Amino acid sequence: MPTVGGHGCCDYTFQSIGPLDQEATEQRPDMLAYSTDVLNEDTEVTGIVEANLMFSTDVTDTDFFVTLSDVFPDGKSIVVADGEARARFRESLEHPTLVTPGKETPVTVKLWGTSNVFKEGHRIRVRVTSSNFPRLARNLNSGKAQRDKTEQDIKVATTKILHANERASSIVLPIVPAGR
Repeated sequence: MPTVGGHGCCDYTFQSIGPLDQEATEQRPDMLAYSTDVLNEDTEVTGIVEANLMFSTDVTDTDFFVTLSDVFPDGKSIVVADGEARARFRESLEHPTLVTPGKETPVTVKLWGTSNVFKEGHRIRVRVTSSNFPRLARNLNSGKAQRDKTEQDIKVATTKILHANERASSIVLPIVPAGR
């Protein structure tokens, strides 16, 4: 998934940052997008957004990038917050744990804090993908340490985000009640 706008990283002359339209990237077949119905009232989200994903994959390590967007009535989709998690660090940054291929596994993706009023007539969209390049380095999905990876280690991951019952993935939005 190519980086389009959003939070910057390093060289602002190399890639555009900020509130750029995500509509084109949200049409790609290698990502998931979930949108609310059109909002019938202004909805304020203020705080830390969190995605709790239940997944299975066919590799021993993969990445998750979650983006929260404000979708305007004309279809323009503007990033409000995003975050990332590498599966091997889902339990601890100090003690990486590889994924067992095919096993249902939880991971939490914390997005950076935000304060946004999604206006009446807009929609809230959550996008899930497993890359955000060039902002962040590719995960070759091999399970090897970054320093040990070579081009021969590239594995394309097939990952499922689960939705059913006790295995349901979710997004936690800190919604501020109207009038506060």
